[in-house]
Amino acid sequence: MKILYDFQIFEEQKVGGVSRYFFELMKQFENKNETSVLFPMFCSTNYYLKKGYSFKSLLRKIDDFEFKGKYRICNFLKSFSEDRLRKISQNRNYDLFHPTYYYNFPAKEVNPYVITVHDMIHELFCEQYEALNGQKFMKRKKEVILNAARIIAISEQTKSDLLSIYGEQLKDKIDVVYHGSPFSLKIKKKENPLLHTKYILFVGGRKLYKNFTLFLKAIAPLLNNELHLICVGGEFDEEEKELIASVYLTDYVKAKKVTDQELINLYQNARLFVFPSLYEGFGFPILEAFSCGCPVATSNRSSLAEVAGEAATFFDPESETSIYETVTEVLKSPSLRNELKTKGFQRLQFFSWEKCAAQTLLSYQKALTQL
Repeated sequence: MKILYDFQIFEEQKVGGVSRYFFELMKQFENKNETSVLFPMFCSTNYYLKKGYSFKSLLRKIDDFEFKGKYRICNFLKSFSEDRLRKISQNRNYDLFHPTYYYNFPAKEVNPYVITVHDMIHELFCEQYEALNGQKFMKRKKEVILNAARIIAISEQTKSDLLSIYGEQLKDKIDVVYHGSPFSLKIKKKENPLLHTKYILFVGGRKLYKNFTLFLKAIAPLLNNELHLICVGGEFDEEEKELIASVYLTDYVKAKKVTDQELINLYQNARLFVFPSLYEGFGFPILEAFSCGCPVATSNRSSLAEVAGEAATFFDPESETSIYETVTEVLKSPSLRNELKTKGFQRLQFFSWEKCAAQTLLSYQKALTQL
């Protein structure tokens, strides 16, 4: 089976869960006898492609160097990639197309295709996304989903949201396929932690449904010279700095941008990872924490309980009291933290990229048999 992938998400993201997902899928399918991957991208700044993608191009590492004419070459290679993708699709030199996002392809003409739906955040939080031109995005996304031969949902929660928003007409077209674990299982712990202060770890975006503001206010009484909050992601903006200062936590709350290895180190040495999101289609950071032996406390909403199973403690993300009490319970109990670490490693057995690829291939085969 010849599987064609485009490069939408790899132009959108330097790092991120969606580009990581497609990187891992393509890596799996490139190594199977029954599949071959068509991925006509000749230059990329995406972290995963630069780090480990071996498909027939040294030019992807061009971003590592600075030289005269670099951007002219990159623009040429981008145009060349787009032209190559267009020719492959026009000549039908593929069996099945799997677009990496919802834009930049004619949904009614490039068939058959399978689309992966990662979440329904725009649809469920449409008022918050209005400023981001959400209506235009949602209209396009709906068109792509309704015209797909098969739909892959990354959790039962995402499937349920799809059916709730678009109707039961999609029920027989949806396959639920979980992600694999972002890191290797039971990574060896490094004995040289990045930080020597005890800390709670927060990873990812902090705006809108990520619920950072209420979370910070909830745990504010716990933070002091002995216990900090480390936020992995972008630097704090002015609004966040004002929020942190308003609860007198400037010295105890820090933002960090880190490499994968540094993130692993932070997970391994954290007292607790907290994921207070109001909604997630899956929740990659939970598996990251599990694989690093980090106890997890998370929201009891959307897919998070589905992914974490019995390996995390849960709280009501809209209740400061619930967040505070749950975090406090874990921090005060070494035995509970050890129990969560053990259950986290056990829970990881349900998630692998090999299993993800095998189930995705079944979805591809279903799409082809419907022709």
